[in-house]
Amino acid sequence: MIKFIKDMLFSGCALIFIIYIIKYPRESTEIVLNGLKLCYLVIIPVIFPFLIFVRLFMKSALFKFIGRVLNKPAGLLFNLSGEYANAFLIGALAGFPSGAKAVSEIYSLDTSEQNKNQAERALAFCNNCSISFVISAAGFGVILDNK
Repeated sequence: MIKFIKDMLFSGCALIFIIYIIKYPRESTEIVLNGLKLCYLVIIPVIFPFLIFVRLFMKSALFKFIGRVLNKPAGLLFNLSGEYANAFLIGALAGFPSGAKAVSEIYSLDTSEQNKNQAERALAFCNNCSISFVISAAGFGVILDNK
C-alpha cells in the first residue's frame, strides 16, 4: 500500500513537471540552459583539476605507501584496508567524484565478497562533497557572478 502511494506521488509530480514543460516551453528551456551554463562555467572547471590530481596520485607509488601506513589504523577504526583509507583521504580532499572513483578502482582489483563489503562501507565515507570543492565552486561562482 505504501509503495503504491509513493508510486502515485512520484507519477503525480512527474506529470506536473511534464505539464509545466509543455505549458511554459520558453521558461523551461531557459532554466535548462542556465543549468547547463552553470555546469559548463563553474562545476566542470572546478572538478577537472581534482580529477587529474587523483588520477596521478592513484598511479604513484605514494598511494601504495600511504595505504600500507594507514592499514592498521583504518583496520582498527573502520575495519577497512589501508587502500580504502586512501580513498577516504581522496574523497575528503577532492570530493565525491574522486572518492567514489578511487573506491571503484580499488574494488576492481579484487572483487571478492569481503572486498565488496569494504568497498560498500568505504563509499559511505568517500562519496561526499569536499570542503575544497565547495570553496572552489562557490568562489568561482562569485567571481563569475560579479562579471
